[in-house]
Amino acid sequence: MKKLICVLLALIFVLSLGTMAFAVNSDASFSKTYKITNDGTTNPAETFTFTFTADRLTDSNANLGVANMPAIPAATVTFGAGTATVAGLTETVNVALADVTWPGVGVYYYNVNETAGTTAGVIYDNTVAYLKVTVAYDSGTNTYYTAFVTLNLADENHDGITDSKTAGFTNEYSAGSLAVKKQVTGNMGDQQKEFNVTVTFQAPEGKEVKGTINYTDGTMKSIAPAAWVGGKAEVVITLKHDETVTFTNIPYGVTYTVVEDDYTTEEKGGYDAASYVFDDTNKIINSASDNVTITNNKGTTVDTGIGLDSLPYIMILVLAAAGLIVFFSKKRMAREN
Repeated sequence: MKKLICVLLALIFVLSLGTMAFAVNSDASFSKTYKITNDGTTNPAETFTFTFTADRLTDSNANLGVANMPAIPAATVTFGAGTATVAGLTETVNVALADVTWPGVGVYYYNVNETAGTTAGVIYDNTVAYLKVTVAYDSGTNTYYTAFVTLNLADENHDGITDSKTAGFTNEYSAGSLAVKKQVTGNMGDQQKEFNVTVTFQAPEGKEVKGTINYTDGTMKSIAPAAWVGGKAEVVITLKHDETVTFTNIPYGVTYTVVEDDYTTEEKGGYDAASYVFDDTNKIINSASDNVTITNNKGTTVDTGIGLDSLPYIMILVLAAAGLIVFFSKKRMAREN
C-alpha cells in the first residue's frame, strides 16, 4: 500500500512538471467600478474604453526596444442603464493577451489610459496606470509566453521599486434635481390661475445628455436624449399657487433657465412682474437638489366704506333710531292735542 502511494505521488509530481512546461499565453484583466453620486438617480448606459501604449522594455535582449513591443488591442467594458449604485458596481475589463506574440523575454510596460467620453455627468478616471507584463521563455514549446501581469500606478522614476498595484479604474455619474415652485400673493391674486413657465436646459460644452430627465406636470413626463437639439432641451410647464414641478436625474454641469410668461398686461391678469428666487444663483446643477420659487403678486387698495360684515348691525341701529324718532314724534303730537 505504501509503495502504491509513493508511486502515485511520484506520478503526480512528474505530471505537474510536464504541465508547467506547457506555457500558454492567457488573457489578463482588471476591474472597473461605476458609481452614482446621489440615490434616486439613474446612470445612462456607457461603454468605457481603455488603450495600451508601449512605454518601455526592461530585462530583455539588447536588440529589443520599445519599437519591438507588440500592440495590445483596446479593451472595453459596458454598464447598462441604471446599473450603477452609490456603493459602486464592479465589472471586469478583459485584456486580450492570449494572441499577442512576444519577441523575447523581458518586462513589458504599457501605459493604460481610459478614453474620456462625452456623457454629461460622468467623471472619467484620469488615473495614470501601466500594465506590467513579464514574459518568459518556454523551452518545451520554444516560445515566449506571458508569465505574470500586474496593473500598477504610474512609476515616474521607472525604478520598479515604487510600483503600487491598483485594482483598476473608477467612474462616477452625478445627477441632481430642479424643483420649480409657484406662489401667488396679494388680495387680487387668483390662486386657481395656471401660469405657463418655460424651463430650458443646456448641456455642458462638448458633452451629451444621454440619460432621461423625468418630471410630473399633471402626468409623468420625460425629456429623452433625442429631445436635445444643439445641446439644448426646452419644456413648458403649468403651475398654480403652491404647486411644484420637480425635474430629476439632471446631469451635473447642466445649466438651466426658468422664465414665466408675461402676466403684467390686463389681458394676462395685470400681475406685478414675476419675482424669482434661486437657491443657486449660478443656475447650474452641481448638487443633489436645486430650487427656484416664482412669485406673482396682484393687489389693490380697497375703497373705504361700509363693511359688509357690520352692515346688519348698522341697519339695526338705523331702524332703532327711526323707531325712536317715530315714538317721540307721536308723543309730542299727543301733547299738542
